[in-house]
Amino acid sequence: MPSHSPQPPIPDELTTYLTHLTQPPNPPLPICTQCQAAVLPKSLIDHLRKHHNLPPELRSAVRSFIASVPNPLLDFGDVLCNVDGSEPVRELKVVDAWRCRVVVEAELEC
Repeated sequence: MPSHSPQPPIPDELTTYLTHLTQPPNPPLPICTQCQAAVLPKSLIDHLRKHHNLPPELRSAVRSFIASVPNPLLDFGDVLCNVDGSEPVRELKVVDAWRCRVVVEAELEC
């Protein structure tokens, strides 16, 4: 995975909404502090507006922040998951859920 530029600082007026997660080799990710969830830069303004009633006067600060991130078109497919048994990421909510670990190989009939 290529090296990534450091995440730009979060503007002071957005720190009640955002932090960022820097966990190499992954690219830096914006984290919603209220949801404790990673949010893609391209979805950030919609997330904050819809889920946290982001005031209109702060939307330009979010747009400026998005424009300053190294890869505003980042997708979750660009992020590696931590290996099983690794320490939880402090900024993210831990969700108790099941994850299938069985690999099924399909046999094709010709």
